[in-house]
Amino acid sequence: MSVVFLIVLVCSIVGAMGIKEWVQPQVENKYNIKDMFLVLGQRPVYVMFLASLLMTVGMYVSNTVNTYFFTYIIGNFTLFGIASATSMIALFPAMLLSGKLVIRFGKKTLFIAGLLCMTICPLLRLVNVYNLPLLFVCTALVGFGQGLTMPLSYGMQADNTDYVELKTGMRAEAAIASLSSLVLKCAMGIGGALPGYLLAYAGFDVALKQQPAAQGQALEAETRTRTLRCRRGWKTQALL
Repeated sequence: MSVVFLIVLVCSIVGAMGIKEWVQPQVENKYNIKDMFLVLGQRPVYVMFLASLLMTVGMYVSNTVNTYFFTYIIGNFTLFGIASATSMIALFPAMLLSGKLVIRFGKKTLFIAGLLCMTICPLLRLVNVYNLPLLFVCTALVGFGQGLTMPLSYGMQADNTDYVELKTGMRAEAAIASLSSLVLKCAMGIGGALPGYLLAYAGFDVALKQQPAAQGQALEAETRTRTLRCRRGWKTQALL
């Protein structure tokens, strides 16, 4: 754990030292609460926020459910670490390729493609939830989809800043950045809490070695919920 902390600390310091503020803040460019609603009323802004909300809820539902899935359904929690590593390995190539793919296909098309990948692959797992090769292949493809959507979401928020300035004359970086952070925090809370409510409804008891049969149905329902959230995300993004 200490090694991970040191790696994060060193990378954070090195990254911060490399930051250069190329654009000086414009002190006279101020806006109030009323202007915030004007920013939120722009279609690309609220559509992107909604897509980010649904996508992040789906991701956190999946991450929370996998803890129980590998423990009680697969029966080997060690495989959860391997699955997480598989997803991470697939994520980095997608992030590195996203720049070139954006030039060829465009941000919107690539973002929707990433969301579709995150939607379809979890459904394939339902063919046979005990099939480990299928599980790892789907996990890798989901990680690849996340690698496409994660950098694009930030880039598209920056585009929204330019769009708001074009439509309203306001340079609202702070408003869009803070609202984006609020949306993500709300999604983390919802996505982390939803599996707990479903498992409690199914009768999950941490003291029992053999959990109720309804728990497996709850885990499957949560997998479908995650998929539904991602699907609504890409449908929402298609409105842009």
